[in-house]
Amino acid sequence: MALTDQDKKTLQVGLFIAGLILAGALVAKYQFFSITNRQLKSQITQIGAQIREQQALRNDLLALADRRDEIEAMAARIREASRRLPNSAEEGQFYRALTEIIGNTQFKWSDVHPAALRPHQLFTEMPYSVAATAGFHEFGQFMNLIEENPERFMRVSHINIHNDREHPTNHPVNFEITTFMLHNVPPAAEVTP
Repeated sequence: MALTDQDKKTLQVGLFIAGLILAGALVAKYQFFSITNRQLKSQITQIGAQIREQQALRNDLLALADRRDEIEAMAARIREASRRLPNSAEEGQFYRALTEIIGNTQFKWSDVHPAALRPHQLFTEMPYSVAATAGFHEFGQFMNLIEENPERFMRVSHINIHNDREHPTNHPVNFEITTFMLHNVPPAAEVTP
């Protein structure tokens, strides 16, 4: 069957319209997949960043787990220091410790009196002026017992030793013992297993 000119034009228009529909469908499909592809790439980038963040956190936790013994030892030192640093003056405790230390040495004191407090941001220094008589060995032993006191942090400073010609083995000694008081006691560090 032979096609008339009218049939040929109708067929051409039909094929042209079909081509436009097919081209429109291909463009729409490309646009849809392009948008979806961009969204997926964005999500992949975000998830990759989250994974890297989680891996960094995991590595930090593993590093802390490797240092657990060290952290527990530091926490124990903090608890011990907090115990030895009261948050009030507790002069009675200081005098009891001083009396016990003097009893363990041949140190002879003649005067002990509090000096002016020296406040700092986190703690206050509470100095006590001491006048005594002692030999070098006794004074060294006394200083060691003061500074190594297990109940309270104390430091010896401003040491002034004189000679006594009448008693060459006993020397007049003036010095300062400083103990400390925290303003805000930090909470004791707790390490959970």
